[in-house]
Amino acid sequence: MSIGTVTWKEPVVLLLLGTSGVGKTSVLEYLQSHHSFESSPKYTTRKLRNNVSDERDFIFCHTIKDFPKDDILIFQSYGYAFGIQIERIKSSITRGRNHVLAIGDTETAITLKSIFPHQTKVIQLYCEYNILKTRIVFSTDVERASRWKTIDKEVQGVYSWAGVVDDILDCTMQFDITKIHVDKLIDKIR
Repeated sequence: MSIGTVTWKEPVVLLLLGTSGVGKTSVLEYLQSHHSFESSPKYTTRKLRNNVSDERDFIFCHTIKDFPKDDILIFQSYGYAFGIQIERIKSSITRGRNHVLAIGDTETAITLKSIFPHQTKVIQLYCEYNILKTRIVFSTDVERASRWKTIDKEVQGVYSWAGVVDDILDCTMQFDITKIHVDKLIDKIR
């Protein structure tokens, strides 16, 4: 399968697993712009942060009752509901395209691996603890900055994710360095 200059054996559903602030959105955007990955917006009950990625990556709903009834995988994160559009992933695969999603929990990864068993790869995004803490605590997103204690608990439990993870991506450095690691990872899995 050829997409741009990259040749793939078969379409991949790449799940970017990590805590808040680790770099999932940055990696997702890079995969879309430089490796022709598709992505689909998630439904969510969380508040709009008034940034470009929010408007592109989410469909905002007042309550979970506003989510579509069919083909939605619902999960909870930081007290909000999120809904992944399964049909959009199926559409990408049917058309021979790669699909990428940012997720924050292993249950969602396990469920997506059961739906797309041959295509799904889970990449855990890692960031050195003190750098992650600085990113969160000094974030311009006041809500994210106030969640450090919850995020810290997630970080302490990150080893429990090992059973579902296919590879690890270090996102500690500036994104120019991370991009090099992303490119190597893509070469490895295609």
